Amino acid sequence: MIEQVFCVLLPLLSGCSPYRQDVPTILALVQNAPRFTGHVVAVTGTARSLHQWRYKDGYRSEIFTLCDTGSCVTVYKTANSPIHDGELLTVRGTFYDRLRIERRIYRNEIEAGAVLPLD
Repeated sequence: MIEQVFCVLLPLLSGCSPYRQDVPTILALVQNAPRFTGHVVAVTGTARSLHQWRYKDGYRSEIFTLCDTGSCVTVYKTANSPIHDGELLTVRGTFYDRLRIERRIYRNEIEAGAVLPLD
């Protein structure tokens, strides 16, 4: 907690990078994927191919593609958001250029903490 307070008061400290949020475009994110991997980012784009589901135990998830100017990233969230295909959204979460889950490797994926529709 003390470290977070110092980062707010002295934002130029090099040790504060986990507490800063990068705001790249989707194109910049894809072109510089290794630079952003593991960082919290916020990107804006249009939702495509939205799939929402609910497991038998009540656990909900969703996955969709977020696109802007020809570049896209995959977004995964462990809850269902009130969104639909074609909607303009801002997504905030941790970006991974390569994410391995069991035998699958996902590329250019954001594990979303927040999905916010733009009005």
